[in-house]
Amino acid sequence: MVRICTLALKVLRSFLRLPTGGSASALLAREVELLQFLVKGNSYKMIASTLFISLATVQTHIRNSYAKLHVNCGREAVLVALRGKAV
Repeated sequence: MVRICTLALKVLRSFLRLPTGGSASALLAREVELLQFLVKGNSYKMIASTLFISLATVQTHIRNSYAKLHVNCGREAVLVALRGKAV
């Protein structure tokens, strides 16, 4: 479990280093926040409940972040971040 948490922290740090200026491919703060919840193992429903937003809103943010990272699922998002291509 400790190794997973260490890996998750590395992934999150790489997401947080994304440029936030005029770059169209930069993740929004909310998108990073939702990805952090996913890394911790939260379901979309749990995230929606915790953040007091709708399930559809969670799905939209996750879908947008995957599009910006050019991935199709959470596992791919982690791989892209670890490889340093999360730009």
